[in-house]
Amino acid sequence: MNLLVGGWQANTDLAIQSGPRFSIFSDGTRADIGTTMGPGCKQFQGKIFCPPTTPVFANDPTGPKYGTSGRNIFSGEHQTYVNASLFKNLHATESFTVQLRAQAYNLFNHVNGFRPDNNISSATFGIDSAEQRRRQLEFGLRLIF
Repeated sequence: MNLLVGGWQANTDLAIQSGPRFSIFSDGTRADIGTTMGPGCKQFQGKIFCPPTTPVFANDPTGPKYGTSGRNIFSGEHQTYVNASLFKNLHATESFTVQLRAQAYNLFNHVNGFRPDNNISSATFGIDSAEQRRRQLEFGLRLIF
């Protein structure tokens, strides 16, 4: 009876975390926070973002520009992962054990995004099309001696 009922081990862990922080860019440079919609401007979470207009070097107005938006001012969607494992230990002899294993990562297959497209020049700006860590199952056999 102990061969069937005994030797089981169940483990689980739960991770709930905030989404990754991100900034809004315009072709690699942080965007300006605008007050009105102009050419090249887009709205995201109630704020208007435009291509940067402030030159890095005051004596070179046609040179590189920098934006007025802050660094990492937004967060992606929160992420939830439930991992679980089930082990069965079969003691063949005193010094030899066979372990059967089944492990599941993201057990409930919760869809976890990354962050929205943060380039205002992109056609998919503001859309989160990334997906992280789908459910993964692993089965194994371990010999312990």
